Amino acid sequence: MRKFKIKGETPGEKFQFLEAFLGRIQARGSGNVIVGVIPPSLIHHYVDKIPVDGTLFKCLIPARGRLSKGCLVVKKDVGKVIKVDCRIERAAGGIHTVIETKKPIIIESLGLDVEAGDMLSMVLEDPTSVKNAWISILYEISIENSQIKRIAFEELNNLTEDIIDGQ
Repeated sequence: MRKFKIKGETPGEKFQFLEAFLGRIQARGSGNVIVGVIPPSLIHHYVDKIPVDGTLFKCLIPARGRLSKGCLVVKKDVGKVIKVDCRIERAAGGIHTVIETKKPIIIESLGLDVEAGDMLSMVLEDPTSVKNAWISILYEISIENSQIKRIAFEELNNLTEDIIDGQ
């Protein structure tokens, strides 16, 4: 905490100084909470022609984090059930699940923690039943791999004013 000296000779002058000082602190937003929102990163992929092995997607995770939500859209034969083998492989085991659906769009909350070096893959059990596919996953990188920037309230106010003014 920064030390300061109360200026003024008389109690009235010192009181005036303190009032001005507290007014400046209040004007800077001291005591307010600033919340920074870190949006998740989007991992996405499109497969125009499904390969014969059924592989829709493969991805290497670069840093610890969390896969929060996933979406799969497929163009398929009407009424056909599709099965997608979803895997996260890592040095110490892994996670595996099969998604089975008749719907052309699947949106799921995942809540899967991932580590650097994890390998994510999605493979169709019957590649002949799907013509093409869109895949997207929300990836929340861990805080230790995020950029942290500290700024003063005054600088934040200036940045906000610049954004509002369209600069």
